[in-house]
Amino acid sequence: LKNQVVNKTNMLFPISMELSAKDYMTVMNSKELINSIGIEFEEFGVNTIRILSHPTWIREGLESESLEKIFDVDGLDGKIYSYLIKKDDYFRDK
Repeated sequence: LKNQVVNKTNMLFPISMELSAKDYMTVMNSKELINSIGIEFEEFGVNTIRILSHPTWIREGLESESLEKIFDVDGLDGKIYSYLIKKDDYFRDK
């Protein structure tokens, strides 16, 4: 993951997302990994992030929905996030 080039799109209107305290801490602790897949974000208040760019594989018009699924650490859709963590751990050990 670390050596791959990821095409990304800067957002004209950044998306703000309020997370649970637990999800916020998990996301902030995983910022480098999340950035490596083309999602750039910054802190934007209490338990809130502002997404500045996303990978081009996220379909136009579905940015908010797709990003909410990626950042849903505990929910069913958190499988996407869990997959990225496992994949990164796999490549880190090699």
